[in-house]
Amino acid sequence: MIDEFKKIARYDATTKMADSKGNILFSFGMTNGLTDRPEIDRKDLRTLLLKSVPAEKIHWASRVHHVQKDDDDSMSVHLADGSIKSHFRLVVGADGGWSKARSLVSRV
Repeated sequence: MIDEFKKIARYDATTKMADSKGNILFSFGMTNGLTDRPEIDRKDLRTLLLKSVPAEKIHWASRVHHVQKDDDDSMSVHLADGSIKSHFRLVVGADGGWSKARSLVSRV
């Protein structure tokens, strides 16, 4: 899968910080014309990930209440309807700042 990711990712993105007048304060991310922080469009990433997951494991239109790490180091997804889907090794939270999985990877 990583080879497919590399084919569709963009390696020319930089991060820039500017002041309120648009003056660039600093820029980072490029080395020899390429960045080590590739970017990929959300639609392309979703397609790539969905190809590797059995269709019966995908639950569309399910509102996530919270995600928790369990004692066996797997994760459980608790849905708003009260049901729980469990024993996941990987949970992808794709709602940005609203992601219910975000607290498992960063302190927010």
